[in-house]
This record gives sequence, structure tokens and C-alpha cells, in this order.
Amino acid sequence: RIQQAAYALIPDHQKAATHIKVGRLLLKQTPPDRLDDVLFDAVNSLNLGRSLITNPKEQRQLVQWNFKAGQKAKASAAYRSALYYLETALELLPSEAWQVSYDLALNLHLQAAEVAYLATDYARSHSLVQCIQHRAKPGLDQAKAYEIQIQFHMAQSQLSEAIAAGLTALKQLEIDLPDIESVEECDRLSQTLTLPALDRLDDLPEMTDPRYLAALGIIRTVVSPAYQANPTTFYRLILAQVKLCLAHG
Repeated sequence: RIQQAAYALIPDHQKAATHIKVGRLLLKQTPPDRLDDVLFDAVNSLNLGRSLITNPKEQRQLVQWNFKAGQKAKASAAYRSALYYLETALELLPSEAWQVSYDLALNLHLQAAEVAYLATDYARSHSLVQCIQHRAKPGLDQAKAYEIQIQFHMAQSQLSEAIAAGLTALKQLEIDLPDIESVEECDRLSQTLTLPALDRLDDLPEMTDPRYLAALGIIRTVVSPAYQANPTTFYRLILAQVKLCLAHG
């Protein structure tokens, strides 16, 4: 009650500046090893006064603080709160962020797209994924967006759309599926593969190439809707997965 009364005494035109002062003091006076304890309070205060923050360096720092708060909220499954922090960070990004801070812009959009899907805000997740697909570099970076797209289609039981997104992502990674049109052809092709003995698996090299690892991640995500909706595509995906492992670890 005392806090509420004190807050009510602050003139409205001074509240934003007071919030900034509180947020700055929290960050300045808290030891580095205890910043996590005050992270949400500090970021919430700074966000309430962010319209008054005009220093580009402090704006960039607030982007990072919101990013960190969003990740912390996501780890606690507080997806709505996480989306608020990540959306605030996106709002604070400069218009040229994709050119001057590409990694930050990409990671922020990816995190926000995933959290929006987890918060069941599928329209916002779709919008963010489209932005990534339009702005990100082809290949690995765009494939990450397609993986999120697969997941939000699956969450809405849109199996055909999920499969289509997965196949597009594999094309982005230059991964070709076996050219077969029936389960019988899959069976015949599988007989031509020479698999290592189980007792030799520990001796085989591990896959390290990021492109092939990303491809395996995409396949792992899309096999579930393919199993339910398109058995031939399911077999093609499994064969592609086995062939990738045989060829690249």
C-alpha cells in the first residue's frame, strides 16, 4: 500500500522518467552474479520508460536485456511473458538491424517466432517466419524458420502444410530425397543399403557438418506428420536420414 501510495503521488508526466531511473539503479547497483534475481524488475521498469531512451547504445543494451528476459521466461514456460519481452526487443531494433546486426536480428526473430507458436499465437508466428524467410540468408538460417513453420502447422493439425514446409527446408539445404513413388520401391531401395554392424556404431565418426545436422533435425521434425498423412514421403525421409548418416557420420 505504501508503494502504491508513493507511486500515485508521482505526476503522470514524470512516471516514465522514474521508471527509467529505477531500472538503471537496479542494473547498476546489483552485483553481476545476482543480476538474474532483478532481471524482470529492471527490464520491466526500463520498458515502461523506453520512449525516453534516445541513446543508441542504451537502446541496444535494452534490446539485449529484453532478449535475455525473453529467454529466461521461455525457459520457465511463461510463453506470453517471453513473447512480450521478445516483441519489445524487436520494436527497439533499428530499421537497419538485418544489415548491421544480422545475427542478433535473426536470433531475435527466430526466438519470437518459436515463442509465439508455443503461446498459440499462430498468426504472429507465421508473420515472423515469413519475415525470416524474406530477410535471412538462404540455407541454414532459413531452414531454422521452416522448422518452426513445421511445428506450428503440426500444432494446428495441418499435416500437409507441415510436410510441404519440411520438404522446402530440405531443398534449402540442398538435400534430395530418394526419387521413389511407392512403399514397394522404398523397400527395394532399402535392400541396397549396407548398414554397419551394431557393435561397430561406437567406432564410427560423428556427424559434424552443420548443414547435414540441420537436415537431420528437419527430417526428425517432419517424419511425424509424414507418417500420419503420407507413407511414401515418410519412407523417403527415413531413407534420406539413413543415407545421410552413412555418408557423413
